[in-house]
Amino acid sequence: MSTLTMKAKLSRKHIAQGKQAVYLLVEIVAQKEQGERKRLPLNLGFVLDRSGSMSGEKLEFTKQAVRYAIDHLTSEDKASVTVYDQDVQVLFEAGPVKYKDNLKSAIGQVYPGGSTNLSGGLIQGFRQVMEHRKSGQVDRVLLLTDGLANVGITDPAVLSAKAASIRDAGVAVTTLGVGADFDEDLLTAIAESSGGNYYYIDSPERIPEIFSSELKELLSVVAQSIQVSFEGTGSVTVTKVWGYRSEGDRKVTINLPDIFASDHKRT
Repeated sequence: MSTLTMKAKLSRKHIAQGKQAVYLLVEIVAQKEQGERKRLPLNLGFVLDRSGSMSGEKLEFTKQAVRYAIDHLTSEDKASVTVYDQDVQVLFEAGPVKYKDNLKSAIGQVYPGGSTNLSGGLIQGFRQVMEHRKSGQVDRVLLLTDGLANVGITDPAVLSAKAASIRDAGVAVTTLGVGADFDEDLLTAIAESSGGNYYYIDSPERIPEIFSSELKELLSVVAQSIQVSFEGTGSVTVTKVWGYRSEGDRKVTINLPDIFASDHKRT
């Protein structure tokens, strides 16, 4: 059974009168689990970039990665597969993972197309996850792409804001960059804005390592929907929160992403 502990430390032991900045470090730690525990079900939306820039080994790496991940799901988990070029197509509607061979066979039939509507694919993948969104499970979009968006929303700042709104709905986005020319800045920003992870697939040999890391994390969620609140007294106000989005100035609420076994969160 995992437990959470929280520690808080001020940057100064003594605070003089008058206007001044004081920093507060808050750390939340999920203690390592003792014994086995039943894992939370997964609700995953795989989003595959099948645009022209993904032709060749990029798309092959992507398909191998998704097939590998599907092999590690069970009938208690739910998954969907969305593909996109300039158009967006739901290849496999969100639902329980029962017939893995059918799902993997459909992925094998994905071929490269035209332009890159990354935003459209991301939004549709998010909608698929929301079809089965509920408490007591892990909800995540896994976006596999080179990030070279040229149709739909292409502004990195707007895409990051969209990812942040997905996070506000309780869903994180993990991005997996493919190929030597992928847009690392964009994919990192999307992952960070949504509370997800970022990986780079540079060869098929790394696929087991990458998904072992990602799935291990998803399978070891110990706390969800965590909020940390601070309330200033007198003339004390909070002017900035590092690392996470916050609401308010005198009474501040910080919404934290899922916390995993042996995880540390600081703000």
